[in-house]
Parts: sequence; C-alpha cells; structure tokens
Amino acid sequence: MGFLRRDRKKQKSLQAPNQAQRPPRPEPGLVRGRHFTEWVEEVKQLKRDGWQQEVIDLCTEAVEATEAEYRVDGLAVAPWWYEQVALAARRSDQPLVERQIMARYLAHPGPKHPDYVTKFEKALAKLDAKEHGPQP
Repeated sequence: MGFLRRDRKKQKSLQAPNQAQRPPRPEPGLVRGRHFTEWVEEVKQLKRDGWQQEVIDLCTEAVEATEAEYRVDGLAVAPWWYEQVALAARRSDQPLVERQIMARYLAHPGPKHPDYVTKFEKALAKLDAKEHGPQP
C-alpha cells in the first residue's frame, strides 16, 4: 500500500505545475542562440563590408542581451555594443538612433565605464550643437 502512495506522489512531483507546458526561456546574454560575445567577429566583418543597418540590428540585439545579463547577474553592461550601434548610426546618417543608444547607455542604472561615459557625453553635446547651434 505504501508503495502505491509513493508512486502517486512521484507522479505528482513529475508533473510540476505548468513546467511541461512552458517553452524554455532563452538564457540572458544570448543573441540568436549564441552568447553576445561570440558575435564580435561577425560585427567587424559587417562593418568592413559596409552593412551599417545590419550592424545596428545585430548590436542592438547584443545590447538587449547584455542588459538582460545585468538584470540577472548585476554585472556591468558591455559598452562596446552601444558604441558600435552609435558608430554605425553615424555612418548611415541616423542621428536619432545614435542619440538614443548613447542616452540608453548613460541612463542605464548599473556601473559604467568612465571612458565611455565621457565619450558619449561629448558625442551627445556635438549632436546637440549640430542640431541647435552652439550653446553660449
């Protein structure tokens, strides 16, 4: 009799609530099934080939992945990806995208690399001056 009860308990424990019905969640840090750090060479090749929009798209996915890792691990986001989006946006004359990605990095709540903070603040000031004229 005890054997039957254990089997029933075992069956119930194997059928944890909604576990079998939920699709697996992608791991934070993944871009198209690979960790975002594994895309560096592809990004460099896309840049060499002049595929600026593809650089923006892929690097934006990497930005989202590094931010997802931050939310899980609390580690600093990887600023290189933000920079690549900004550079590709500048090369393809997309100042709004350039501004948004730099502002996104600066507004991120986690720790930031001081060199990138300085670089992005200067670049944003130049964009402001270009759009609104020099400030007194």
